Amino acid sequence: MYLEVNMNKVFVFILSILLSVAFSQNVYAQEKRGPFYVGFGGSYAIELFDFPEEVSGFDTNFDNTWGLEAKAGYVVVEDLFNIELVYDYLNKFSTAELDLEVHTVIFNLKGYIPAYFEKTGFFVNVGGGWIHGISDGTNSFIDKEDDFCVRLGAGVEHYFIEDLSASFEGNWTTATDDDIGIGDVNFISLTLGLKYHF
Repeated sequence: MYLEVNMNKVFVFILSILLSVAFSQNVYAQEKRGPFYVGFGGSYAIELFDFPEEVSGFDTNFDNTWGLEAKAGYVVVEDLFNIELVYDYLNKFSTAELDLEVHTVIFNLKGYIPAYFEKTGFFVNVGGGWIHGISDGTNSFIDKEDDFCVRLGAGVEHYFIEDLSASFEGNWTTATDDDIGIGDVNFISLTLGLKYHF
């Protein structure tokens, strides 16, 4: 009789553990973030232009500028590898004679460093795409406004809740053509943004 009572207790105990595990797994599955995300952020861009002053004929010391960034991405391997489409708008790199507005559309590969610290992770970016410049000035020499570009960068991301994260990243973007104009444009952008995962 005593053995039978103990076996009943053991059975109830094991059943309780199994139900708890099953419930927790179900809750985790419901809370696990989806594979898609969208993001938006603000940027500060540091110009590293390579315009030859002797060709342009005027001051090529452009001011830095601010910008906006929007992105959409897909998580290929969670906490390891994402793909993104990123749009950047940089307001105006300016001199006394010329304003240069820059737009980029970049296909980006984002790889996360496996060593995660709870909700915080580090990543690197490698990407390429299209850069477009719009110049405004009486002595503009930007005769080519479109080019291919490449991007390299790194950053850190922190999850506040399962579906919302914030990131800070720095990226170097450069046009690939040797022609005078948009081909001489390259810059470092520092971006603080938010992402929503679904």
